[in-house]
Amino acid sequence: MFLEMEIEKKIYSFSEPLSISLSLKMEQGEFAALFGPSGAGKTTIIRMIAGLDRPDQGYIKVDGEYWYSYERGICLPPQKRSIGLLFQDFGLFPHMTVEENLFFAFEKVGKQEKQAAESMGKTLGIHHLMNQYPYTLSGGEQQRVALGRTLLRNPKILLLDEPLSALDKKRAFELEQVILRIHQEKKTTTLLVSHEMAEVFGMAEKVYLLEKGHIIKEGTPQEIFLQKKISGKLQFTCQVLEIIDEEGGIILTASLQGKIIQLALSEREGKGLKRGDLIGIAVKAFQPFFLGKIEKNLL
Repeated sequence: MFLEMEIEKKIYSFSEPLSISLSLKMEQGEFAALFGPSGAGKTTIIRMIAGLDRPDQGYIKVDGEYWYSYERGICLPPQKRSIGLLFQDFGLFPHMTVEENLFFAFEKVGKQEKQAAESMGKTLGIHHLMNQYPYTLSGGEQQRVALGRTLLRNPKILLLDEPLSALDKKRAFELEQVILRIHQEKKTTTLLVSHEMAEVFGMAEKVYLLEKGHIIKEGTPQEIFLQKKISGKLQFTCQVLEIIDEEGGIILTASLQGKIIQLALSEREGKGLKRGDLIGIAVKAFQPFFLGKIEKNLL
C-alpha cells in the first residue's frame, strides 16, 4: 500500500469531544474521498497526514516511510512531508502576481522552474493571467492558481479540503473537470474531503464514509451511496429519457416520480449511459444529485 495509517486522536471542542479512531489504506495513484457531515473529523484527518496536527497514537506511513509513528517516536514536520494541500480559501498571496504565486512552489527560480510554471499555467487555463493579482481574479481562477502552485511541488499525496465549496455551481464543475484531467495525467495519489455527495461521486474512485471520527463503510461511490437514505439525502431510481452531448459533458433528462428533471454530467459520469438506463438520484433540499448507473446485479 502507498498510504497506510492507523491513528487515534481526541479532540475537545465547545460542543462535545470527538474521538477519532480509524484505519485507512490507499493504493498509489488512487483518487479517494473522505465523506461525512461537518464535525465528523474529515479535515483533522488530512491535517494529521500533512503534519499540521499530531495523532495521539498510531502511525502514518507513505511510500514505505513513516511520517508519524507513536512507537518509534517519529513525527516529520510538514516541510519534510511530500504533500500538496489545497484548502477552500485559496491561500494566495495578495501582493504577488499569479506567476509569483506559482513560483512560490520552488526553493529557487531558474529557467527550468519558469518553464514548469508556464506549462502549468497553460494546463490550467490561466497562462493569460500571469501578470494579474489575485483580487482581479474570479474564485475559480484563484483556485486554479492555488492548485497549480500545489502541483508544481510534485507531491506524493495531494490533499483536497473542500476545494469546490467556495465556488458557484458552474465554476465548481469546471474546476472538478480540471482536477480529474490532471489526476489522469499525473496519477498523483489524491484524498478529497467533502460533505457533498455529487462532488464525491464525480471525482472519487473510492469513498470512506466517516461518522463521528470512525470509518463506518468504504467502497466505490455506487456501493456507498446507492442506499435508501444517507446523511439526510433520499435516493431514488430514475429512467433516462434523453441524453444531449454538450462541450465537456452531457445534459441528461430523466423521470423522477412522474416529474421531469435535467442534470449536467461530466464526460466521466455520463460515459456509457443511454436512453432507458436506470440511474440513482439523490435529493437533498429539493436539489437532485446524480449517483450513477444502476446495474442489474445491484437491483
